[in-house]
Amino acid sequence: MATESNQTLRGLRILHLLATRRPLNKYKICQELEDKELGTEPTLLAAIDKLAKTRCILIVRTERNPRGPSPSNYYDLSILGLGELVRLLPQLKLDRAAVNGLFRDLAKKYHDYIPDVFEIWPAFGEAGIEDLAQRRLRVFSNQLYRDAWMSKRPRDVVHLSGFFFLEPSYLQLFQDDESQTRWMEGVCNNRTLATAFKRSFCKRLIDQLTDFTEQIDLFEKDSRNEALRKKAIDLKADLKSVEPELR
Repeated sequence: MATESNQTLRGLRILHLLATRRPLNKYKICQELEDKELGTEPTLLAAIDKLAKTRCILIVRTERNPRGPSPSNYYDLSILGLGELVRLLPQLKLDRAAVNGLFRDLAKKYHDYIPDVFEIWPAFGEAGIEDLAQRRLRVFSNQLYRDAWMSKRPRDVVHLSGFFFLEPSYLQLFQDDESQTRWMEGVCNNRTLATAFKRSFCKRLIDQLTDFTEQIDLFEKDSRNEALRKKAIDLKADLKSVEPELR
C-alpha cells in the first residue's frame, strides 16, 4: 500500500511540475524532482513512462539531444493529465492561496482543453465561489478519468459547461444549505456566470431534443401504423420549431 501511495505521489508531483512550468524533457524532470525524496532517476523515469503510457502526458516537441544520439522529447499534460492533477491535487496539501493560484494558471495554460469553463474561470473568483468551482471540476475530473479507462478515450468536453453547471451528481457536493445558497447566489449575481448558466441549460435542452428527434426518426421508419407515423412527424416538426428559440 505504501508503495502504491508513493507511486501515486510521484506521478502527481511530475504532473504538477509540468503544469507549473514550460514543457520539460525526462532529464529536466528528473533534475527537478530527484532531490525531493521521490526516488532515484530510474524510479522517476519509470514514473514518466507510466504517465506517457496512460496518456496523462504527451510529447509536444522533439529536439536534438546534446547528451546522446537519441532525440529528446519534451512533455506536457494531456487533457487526461490535467484531470488527474485536479483529481489528486488535495494530496499535495497546498495552502488555499497556492491552490487558487494554480487553478488560475491552469485556466490560462490549458484553456483549450476545457474552454467553456476555463474562459469564465476569473468570474468564479469575482463571485466568491472559486472553491466550489474547484470542487465541481474535481468531480468532473474523477468521471473523466474513469471514462477514459473504460472507453480508451477522453470524454467529449465540448459540452462540459452543461455538466459543470447542471449535472445532478454534483448536488452530492452541496448537501449543506450554506454551500448550495452560496453557489446559486454567486452564479445568479454575476453576469458572466449567469449567462454561462443559461447557455449551458439551453445546450442541454438542445442535446435532449436532438436525441428525442433521432428516436422519433427511428420510430417513424419502423412504424407501420400510418396514424402514429403522422403524429411522430408532427411532433418532430414541433421540436424543430423550438430549437431556434433555444439557440
